[in-house]
Amino acid sequence: MAALVARLRSGPASLSRGAAALAGRVLHQVGRNFPGICGPLLISYGLGMIYRPLLFIAIGGFLLLADRRIP
Repeated sequence: MAALVARLRSGPASLSRGAAALAGRVLHQVGRNFPGICGPLLISYGLGMIYRPLLFIAIGGFLLLADRRIP
């Protein structure tokens, strides 16, 4: 009975550790990829301020480049 109680008590702690590990991995990926995502978006936004269709052309070009880099 004591083993069952100990296992039930460790369940929420194990779940919270797993959730914290998942959150850490997600935030690490976001932080690592943030400049690579933000740079093309800001360039596209700047081109869109000059001429609206350039926004969509630039985004399409960046997406084509990203598609080639993904295996």
